[in-house]
Amino acid sequence: MAKERPSLVTLKLFILVCLLVLFPYQSSQALVKSEEEFVAKTIFARAVEQGINPIPLIKIAYCESRLTVSAKNVNKNKSIDISVFQVNSLHRPTALKLGLDISNYSDNIDYALVLYKRNGTQDWLASAKCWRNLDSMKIYPLLALNSP
Repeated sequence: MAKERPSLVTLKLFILVCLLVLFPYQSSQALVKSEEEFVAKTIFARAVEQGINPIPLIKIAYCESRLTVSAKNVNKNKSIDISVFQVNSLHRPTALKLGLDISNYSDNIDYALVLYKRNGTQDWLASAKCWRNLDSMKIYPLLALNSP
């Protein structure tokens, strides 16, 4: 009898579980040493909750804002890229319909997950050169369990 091959979804979930074991998420902000680390762990937890590989998202956020909640950039067309994922202000009406305020870092992360599920990485192609070439080893330390 032929062995059944695991599905792609099964393999992705296995990888996520392995990442969780290697880099456990701590909900206590007291164990976090920096804003950058807190944001990375928040993205990690939210992505895993939704069955999404968090590493590409953390790389994108790192390249877009250096994982800074207060990051803002005014564009030539006067629209504004806001917070962790630099979600453009043109998305505000759609985000508000979902009950999300993209100016709030937590909602910014949640809306970025909505965009990622809908469009993949398309909404962040302007920073693709950065996140495609970013060594994962740069972000893994942000996810490591800290000793109290």
